[in-house]
This record gives sequence, structure tokens and C-alpha cells, in this order.
Amino acid sequence: LPKIMRFIPLQDFVLLKELKPEEKTESGIVLPEEIDRERNQGAVVSKGETCELPVEVSDKVLVRSYGFDEVEIEGEKYLIGKEENIIGKLA
Repeated sequence: LPKIMRFIPLQDFVLLKELKPEEKTESGIVLPEEIDRERNQGAVVSKGETCELPVEVSDKVLVRSYGFDEVEIEGEKYLIGKEENIIGKLA
């Protein structure tokens, strides 16, 4: 993950790098582009000082589809939202 020098989330906000939806299944079936695959996975880039969830930088998480806003920082697109919109960690 890229290291961001100029942004630290405040309070219970979490900054994520969006993970792209899978293009094929584990068994090798290629999924057509027409399928609307929700983008609800991200990797934690940084978190605010009052974030109580047991997530660390680079953890992959599943998030609510409506709980994060897209922002651009240093030319890269990220998602930012409250920790309460993280559903769980992906193993």
C-alpha cells in the first residue's frame, strides 16, 4: 500500500484503498464486465486515534456500500468513512 504523508484521519474515521472487484472466480471462471459487482472491499491505509476496531494498516476489510466517501489524496483515490461502517476483516 502507498504511504500517505499528508493525511491522518481524525477521531474514528478510517482511510481505505479500494480493492477492485474480482474479475474471475477461484475456479477460473471469468466474470463478464456487465455484471454490477459492488465495490465493498478495501485495505486499511490509516485510522483515527479513537478507532476502537481491531484493524491494522494493510488489513483487508468488508464495508457497507454506502458508508464511505471517495476522496483524492496526492493524486490517488481512497475511501474514507466512520469505523462503524466496517463490517469485518477478510482473512
